[in-house]
Amino acid sequence: MKKMALAFAIAAIVILSVGCGGGGGSSTQQQQTPTVTSVTVTCSPASIQTGQTSQCTAAVTGTGSYSSAVTWAATPANMGTVNSAGLYTASATAGTATVTATSAQDASKSGSATITVVASNANKILYSSYNATANTWNIWSRNPDGTGQQQITFLPGQNLQPSWAPDHKTLVFQSNKDGKGDVFRINIDGTGLTKLSGSWTVDAFLPSISPDGNSLLFSYLSGTTETGIATASSSDGSGFKKLETESCCNVPMPTAWSPDGKKIAFSSKKSGVNQIYTTNSDGTGSETRLTNGPDDDTNPVCWSAKGMFLVSTRNAAHVNAIYSMNVDGSGVTQLTFPSVSGQSDFDPACSPDGTQLVYTDQVVTQGNAVSLDLFIINSSDGSGKKQLTSGAFNRFSAWK
Repeated sequence: MKKMALAFAIAAIVILSVGCGGGGGSSTQQQQTPTVTSVTVTCSPASIQTGQTSQCTAAVTGTGSYSSAVTWAATPANMGTVNSAGLYTASATAGTATVTATSAQDASKSGSATITVVASNANKILYSSYNATANTWNIWSRNPDGTGQQQITFLPGQNLQPSWAPDHKTLVFQSNKDGKGDVFRINIDGTGLTKLSGSWTVDAFLPSISPDGNSLLFSYLSGTTETGIATASSSDGSGFKKLETESCCNVPMPTAWSPDGKKIAFSSKKSGVNQIYTTNSDGTGSETRLTNGPDDDTNPVCWSAKGMFLVSTRNAAHVNAIYSMNVDGSGVTQLTFPSVSGQSDFDPACSPDGTQLVYTDQVVTQGNAVSLDLFIINSSDGSGKKQLTSGAFNRFSAWK
């Protein structure tokens, strides 16, 4: 009996040892249950214009082998969309959008970020307007339908020839407010006025910024001996470099960059009458003459694969009118037809999509009174003429 009792006791000990986890310690090595604890969303930039994009990212935290996958959503739906990679694209509606990332593993866990969407300036028209009381010209903007008129500069003197930077958040213009021809840069809301020509010893006119936003193109006048075309940095005016030099004082007019920024188009009176030329924007190579008529051809603008536009007196009345032409100078076609004595059209600028032109119409009335107002036409054939401004002197427009 004692031997049997001892056998039962040994068996019980064996069973007890097995039941207590003697098979490898599994109770201390149990895996944690995969759990998502939070989702955080950031979007950059946090403020964009209509039609622009913002990249959103989601940071998922948790325990165990949790999934970092998320699904994206944007509200309100009429303001924009967000794709599976978190890229938010704003529509034409301004406001505040909310972008939300939800855990694919646990739908109860999500995070959000807001994006401020402001109305785009891409379709606004810049121009200079004259205040007879103050005897000043200042820069304004307005929508193509005439609404949204806004004064940008409040400066003394003549502040002319505004030109958009590619981002349509800033612009450059020429001013004599400090006693000479200078070039300034300013934000569309009127802040951040910066003189770019502070280190230049020349008077500068007709500024425009390259398609990549890095270079500034302009005409210059050096005393009474030299005039020409030069470039400099668009951010601070450094790196002044002459591209075209002529004797004083018929200032050449650089008014168009090629789409890739490698060439410029300008008008010059070096042949006796104003003609259109192109040259490399880095100053290398030789120039190419595009027009050879007996009349003045000036102010080439809106260089694209389809061609460009210019101002010419090559009409029966020999007054300024707007024309289109191919990039090689062929196919010159008249778009506006001044019909009143003393009327002329000039300062063309094209819309961002190239389908329309805004230009200045000058009419000299009885008593030699002059009116300068902006009009818009279709760029293909000059049709669809509509008046944009009235009641003051308005010219030097920029749209694209």
